[in-house]
Amino acid sequence: MDQTQTRIAGAVTARYSTAVGASLTFELVVEDFLDGSVYYVEFGKGPDDFCYAFVDERRVRLCDDGVQLVKDLQMLLDKRRTVWQRLKEFSIVDAVGALIALGVTAAFIVLVAIPSGQVSKEFLSIFGIIVGYYFGKSAVTSK
Repeated sequence: MDQTQTRIAGAVTARYSTAVGASLTFELVVEDFLDGSVYYVEFGKGPDDFCYAFVDERRVRLCDDGVQLVKDLQMLLDKRRTVWQRLKEFSIVDAVGALIALGVTAAFIVLVAIPSGQVSKEFLSIFGIIVGYYFGKSAVTSK
């Protein structure tokens, strides 16, 4: 057992009580990804006696299944992206919609903040429609 597998074995036995004293089987899944490696570890005969381990220089991250592993790796990739890379993901339609929603919201705040200003019912209905459409669309696409 090499040093990486020893680190994984320590993390697995600390987290899973069924792994204590069990024979651990390691299988390298991905090597040299995000400055680390991904291992598949089996530690028993049961259907849930396995995990995935992402090992880098600093720590060992354990995941109960492949879905959690992909989410953790996506989170690590997201941390490395710059602001400009994140802004490139938006389409022109989303950007225009966001600007319209922000402009209407700013106008609404200004009208409400002015003590003598009256907010017309027409503006309130337009504000409600635009904000409802924009945030409703954002909520649906984010799922």
